[in-house]
Amino acid sequence: MQISSPMRRLNLRCPCCGQGQPLLVACRTCGRVAAECEEVGTFFPDPVHLKSAGSTQCSGCGAVGIEAFGVASDTQLQDSGLKPGQYQ
Repeated sequence: MQISSPMRRLNLRCPCCGQGQPLLVACRTCGRVAAECEEVGTFFPDPVHLKSAGSTQCSGCGAVGIEAFGVASDTQLQDSGLKPGQYQ
C-alpha cells in the first residue's frame, strides 16, 4: 500500500476563474512552491502573490511543464512563506 501526501489548496478563490481554490504544487527539482488553477490551468509561480506567469516554469530552477511539479508538503508550504491558516 502506498500512502501519498494530501493535496493542499489556498484558502481563497482563484483570481483567474473565481471558482475554485488554487492547488498548491512544488517543483520536483528544487522544491519551490507555486499554485495552479485546476479549472483554467493558469499557473502562479508565487503562491503568496498570485500573479499569472503565462507559462508553467519554476521561478527557482527554471524547470518547465506542469509535470515538473508535484504535491507540495506542509514543510515546503511553510518554507515558502505560507502560514497554516492560508491553506487547507
